[in-house]
Amino acid sequence: MSGSKPLYVGLDCSTQSMTGVVIAALDAASSKPFEVVASVTFQLDARLPHYGTIKGVLVDGAHVLVPSLMLVESLDEILADLSRAVVCAGYSMADIVAVSGSAQQHTSAFWSATALDLPSDPALPLAAHLAQAFAWPHGRSWMDATTTAECRALEAAVGGAQRLADTTGSRGYERFTGVQLLSLKAALAPVVRMSLASSLLTSLFLGAYAPIDASDGSGMNLMDLATRAWAPDVLAALEALGLPAATLLRLLGPAPIASHAVLGRVAPYFVARHGLSPQCRVVPFSGDNPCTLAGMGLAAAGDVGISLGTSGCLFVVAAPEAIRPSAEEGHVLTNPVDPATLMGMLCFKNGSLARENVRDRRANGSWSDFSALMAARPPGNDGVMGFFYLQPEITPVVPTEAPTARLSGIHGFDADDRPIDLLQSSAAVEVRAIVEWQCLAMHVHLQQLYQGPVSRLILAGGAAVNPSLLETLANVFNAPVFVEDNRVNTAALGGAFRAQHGVACDDARTYVPFEPHVRLELRATPKAAAHAVYAAMAARFPALEARAIAMQVQRYATP
Repeated sequence: MSGSKPLYVGLDCSTQSMTGVVIAALDAASSKPFEVVASVTFQLDARLPHYGTIKGVLVDGAHVLVPSLMLVESLDEILADLSRAVVCAGYSMADIVAVSGSAQQHTSAFWSATALDLPSDPALPLAAHLAQAFAWPHGRSWMDATTTAECRALEAAVGGAQRLADTTGSRGYERFTGVQLLSLKAALAPVVRMSLASSLLTSLFLGAYAPIDASDGSGMNLMDLATRAWAPDVLAALEALGLPAATLLRLLGPAPIASHAVLGRVAPYFVARHGLSPQCRVVPFSGDNPCTLAGMGLAAAGDVGISLGTSGCLFVVAAPEAIRPSAEEGHVLTNPVDPATLMGMLCFKNGSLARENVRDRRANGSWSDFSALMAARPPGNDGVMGFFYLQPEITPVVPTEAPTARLSGIHGFDADDRPIDLLQSSAAVEVRAIVEWQCLAMHVHLQQLYQGPVSRLILAGGAAVNPSLLETLANVFNAPVFVEDNRVNTAALGGAFRAQHGVACDDARTYVPFEPHVRLELRATPKAAAHAVYAAMAARFPALEARAIAMQVQRYATP
């Protein structure tokens, strides 16, 4: 049995899991723009235990690694799962028009095979066929942080952290591929080609080495944001540091490809083994953050997306003239669904876990009690502000004491900017303080990266159900807040949207505007009086944040 609607597949190969989402595009007369036909997921540790990973990675001394064959095998496994789910839904894998997806950003793999020849026998698993295809069994994980010296060396060789950021979108970051390759320069002889996790999956579907897509490529410290080509100044700096440009270009392959391009049809192996149509098109996989932007439906300049997970991630769609990369924090990437705009990104480590810490201590572990305490205090908390560094923060960079002393990472100030002990305040004061701090931190730090308007906020993640948080965000940003209502993995859904968008561009033989298909529900609108209160707090925020960080650093340095 086969459905009559075209299907699009989005995969998400995250650090710990593999997820597949299949959507069917519906006609314009439908009350909803798409239908989720199938959604499946599995944990890498549990499904593929023979690789010995813990939470998807291996730790080798100071290095954090990812088995390359685990990524290969996970593709075979997720397609088998999707095949069963698609058939149960009344469709066939042959109904799939295009595939795309996302993968853990910055994770790398190193090939030794001169050509990526997939097996002709569909009974042979990909991992068995490619067992000898990698120069090393493991690539570097995005969690690897061993390259601080290389970061500083690259920044100096280019002309400073700001110049590197202006060129590539970010200052030197330990997890980025450029500095990782610099650290491996003495061992690269057996490597024929390097792939990001995203381009590895694209390559498998094509049966040939695929170029890196421009959006994931802009998270490498190697691509020129303006030209979307490998940056000559950075290549020259790396060569001066001992990594020959010719070697680097051989490993990287051609210039990054447009994220909406169709690279070809799936390799015959996937037709024979998994029942895909030989006409099924392959759109480049990208990083998990770019695909999350697509999955949240961010489409127009001024759209801001906030993913409220364990960490908090903020994305903004920006006109190029409205955003400037920072030498201190945040990233600017190309937009995977619109080549005319850029994507700004900020990450905050103290997200849901910090809120849960306060909820558990102050609100009996209850979100309803948490909201009631929040409502007991006025917007602005009568001038009280708090800073909650319970985990090492990355926006801005803030150290944290050992876990036994975590509560010493909480710093408070009264309306006259005098230090206070929030732990001795009322429960309502501390509850409102953490929510307002998180919202103000996102707003203030976004302004340091992006100088354009904010037209709306789109939220995803578990905390998006918290009305007090949504109301505060609306008032701080002075923008309406919408909540995504798709109930599937956002990055995988973004991959499916990108597959559909790539087909539309391919059929038109030119770029066509991305039309987001998310279901959004308006949950909060700003109030002028509350926004005025928060605007005054935002003016105080940078100086108080600097004081809180200084206090934290002093405590961290004290034995």
